[in-house]
Amino acid sequence: MYRNQHFHRNQHGFLVPLAAIIVVGLGVLAIAISRISGQGASIVTQEGLAVQAFYAADSGAQYGMNQIYFTATDRASADANCTGISVSSLSYSVTGLNLCATNIACSIATDGANTTSYYTITSEASCGSGDLLAERTVQVSAFIQ
Repeated sequence: MYRNQHFHRNQHGFLVPLAAIIVVGLGVLAIAISRISGQGASIVTQEGLAVQAFYAADSGAQYGMNQIYFTATDRASADANCTGISVSSLSYSVTGLNLCATNIACSIATDGANTTSYYTITSEASCGSGDLLAERTVQVSAFIQ
């Protein structure tokens, strides 16, 4: 009987340090998972804003092309239309683009013989604000003789 009491006395307190190590380890793991999941939500939001900014910039480029060619009957009127849309600004009211704004600029270049006008439309869009801001630029070119 004396041996059993002596054996238990040597083992006393062995599980307390082991339990403390397990609790601390699980705590560190929980904090790491929490941070990773928090960053994941922010990344998903940023990616969604980037897609919205791309489509807003693409819409601005299409709008610019429409402004140049829709009413143009000849090269001179297309040149005037391009000059008229320089530094235009669009804002959207549709769901999905309502947090976006687009700036459009059109530039004109001509060939050496001055028989062809080349148009470059640059559409810059931004969506969101602050830390959650995405910006995209779309550039398209066209010509008329």
